[in-house]
Amino acid sequence: MNDRKPRRNDLLRQARLSMPSPSGSGQPMSREELADAVNAYLFRETQRIFDMNANHIGKYELGEYRWPRAHYREALRAVLRVATDAALGFYPKRSAADTAVLERRPAEPPESPAGAVSLPPATDRPEERSPDRSSLRRRGLITGLAAIGVTAWGLPAAAESFRHDVTQAVAGFSHVDLAEWERIAAEYGSTYVTTSPAELLEDLAVDLTIAQNHLGRLRREPDQRTMRRVVAQLTGLVAHTLSDLGNARASLRWWRTAGQAADASGDAAVRTWIRGREIIHGLYDRRPAQALLDLADLASAITICPLAGLASVYAGRAQTLAVAGRSAEALVALDVVRRLSERLPVRRGDDPLSVYGWSEVRLRHTESFVHSFLGNAGEADAAQRAAIALYPSSQSSGCAQVRLHQALCLTRQGAVAEGSRHACRVLTELPEPQHRDMVHEVARQVIQAVPPDDRRRPEVRELLELLHLLGQPEPARPHPEH
Repeated sequence: MNDRKPRRNDLLRQARLSMPSPSGSGQPMSREELADAVNAYLFRETQRIFDMNANHIGKYELGEYRWPRAHYREALRAVLRVATDAALGFYPKRSAADTAVLERRPAEPPESPAGAVSLPPATDRPEERSPDRSSLRRRGLITGLAAIGVTAWGLPAAAESFRHDVTQAVAGFSHVDLAEWERIAAEYGSTYVTTSPAELLEDLAVDLTIAQNHLGRLRREPDQRTMRRVVAQLTGLVAHTLSDLGNARASLRWWRTAGQAADASGDAAVRTWIRGREIIHGLYDRRPAQALLDLADLASAITICPLAGLASVYAGRAQTLAVAGRSAEALVALDVVRRLSERLPVRRGDDPLSVYGWSEVRLRHTESFVHSFLGNAGEADAAQRAAIALYPSSQSSGCAQVRLHQALCLTRQGAVAEGSRHACRVLTELPEPQHRDMVHEVARQVIQAVPPDDRRRPEVRELLELLHLLGQPEPARPHPEH
């Protein structure tokens, strides 16, 4: 019998310690953070849930397992930024213990409740835990979202949902306060732009978990429609936030779910809002222009009433046409946005700056986007000045996008150095919680507009380096209006 202890895998440990903690603490990446990053990578690549944890990483570093499955090796290489398995101390010679673990029967995937991300079964997940099936329904939503890349939120959501159930059981009733849920949804709309995407997604996980449980208990059709509207708004905000975090594939699924919930509610305002925001974010998510225009056609047929959501639909249509270079059609759609803006009713208590609403600053932002992409310098400058003057300090991310439109226009007019310097100022002055993937994408468009012969200019290289530090290394795609 061989009692020798396995040799430690110092290469893997050193690779982990060379990576900074994603928490921003200044400490090296922990084992738990590495496991979370591996799970997130695998979910993005396969759309399957994996459950690697710190214990697995510890066994790798202790040398107990020297040859993980191929998908885990791929994820570890990607996260730790190495080219080969050997650079992480992995080699195919296996001990008997390794083989036993690697051939273990895979666990069943978690179930997903209605409205959650649809997760296909995984057939190659040897290191997953097999949770108690009685807890899976509530955990399905949290697990699916956490695997997207937002960690440390499953416990708060599950705990809050359980607390809510206990409160109602003690009270001896199952009444759902619909007015309170409408207030919760409205509050999210008002605080969306001032809350960091990661924090927002964690909060949404808690409330959406409880809301979908409530929806299943309601019996009266009017109550169900009201709750479906709330669920549609919350689900739309999840799609919004996933797009802000750069996860286009997951965002698309959530837009579909939000659309289904909105249609089930029968509420034209939320139905058009969901589609309008989906079209606008679809630009950022690289969806085909014709698919977005088809969606705009369907959404514009929902109602002829002047609604904030309908203004968003036509704003998305105008921006899509501008990116496609269809100038005349883009300007026609932009004119519809203006006329809708003039006709929108003003209701007492409405928050014009809510993500659900429409206001003059959104109109000017849309004008800035359309004219900047069409190359209409004069009109773009007027819209940019108006939008910047209207943006409140609490919406600095939206204002930053318009300022980056200025940088784009400067670059397209030949002032490459000035445009790059201006973009760098905008990004460095933006408060950290207001950084969103779409803001960075506008800066990438500035780089995209730089002529090839000017790419080596120091101002351009400085902007490229800044984007690289922000995790946006490649200029490639258009951005949406926020």
